[in-house]
Amino acid sequence: MTLVSIGILNYYSANLLKRSVDSIIKNHPGFKDHEFIIVNNSLEEENLVKRYITQWKEQGLNICGIYNLENKYYAPAYNQAFKKASGKYFCFLNADTRFESNSISKMVNFLEDHTDYDMVGGRLIKPNGETQKTCSMLPDLSAEFFWNTFISKIFQKLGGIPGKYKEFKYYDWDRLSSREVESVCNAFCLIRSKVFAQVGGFGTNLFFWYTEYYLGTELKKQNKKTYFLAEAEVIHEESYSTRKLSRIQFYSLLIHDKYFFYRGKGYSRVGAGMIVLIFTIFEAYKIFGFSKV
Repeated sequence: MTLVSIGILNYYSANLLKRSVDSIIKNHPGFKDHEFIIVNNSLEEENLVKRYITQWKEQGLNICGIYNLENKYYAPAYNQAFKKASGKYFCFLNADTRFESNSISKMVNFLEDHTDYDMVGGRLIKPNGETQKTCSMLPDLSAEFFWNTFISKIFQKLGGIPGKYKEFKYYDWDRLSSREVESVCNAFCLIRSKVFAQVGGFGTNLFFWYTEYYLGTELKKQNKKTYFLAEAEVIHEESYSTRKLSRIQFYSLLIHDKYFFYRGKGYSRVGAGMIVLIFTIFEAYKIFGFSKV
């Protein structure tokens, strides 16, 4: 049985994709125990991605490609990748990452040794060496309202964040130590394949946003635990693919996924619609510069 299935999406980042896979080969001596599933969401780069895959096969990689005629976005594309996966573990990996150590192996070893955990996330490091503040508790409406509007900026200017909202973000934790968390960043994380299958993958309603919260919520429903492993490091070009989206795409996806995330949390159509409306108003303030706090 394949040990790890590594799923990587490409959206106008083929050169970064090549750098990422090459860094896995360089830093993971056991890479031949893994399989790589590349989902290409940018038709214009299909031939380039196919050429890279041919080169990797010549190096002994167990690798295949899925070539979409249009951008399937994050969640549906990963569902596609998982259908082809045969590994004991499934690794979500952004194309805009690169390794300098055997971090995937560290994650595998952790889950092998800790059967009470089912998902583990790694530490994302910006190219300048700064550690990204990933991970949070699962959101309730008040926490999301606080952090995703200018309310948090007002409190920061007034001298402090209320304890409840600091706790939600793990605000005082520097991410240099390992700990149990409720959600990890999907840019680099590893899950037991049987567990991802049990929760139904990313479902059918989400496209791009809320995937880490969705997955964390589904795991929590089944009393399954998630861990952040600080020594599993990867360098990450933060939000590279997101920057490729137009503003209309960005906010359309955000509105769509916010609505279906809260529908999944039990809100009615009207309730979820009102949540989306309120957040859309606040986003309009930010977009058009009405809020300068």
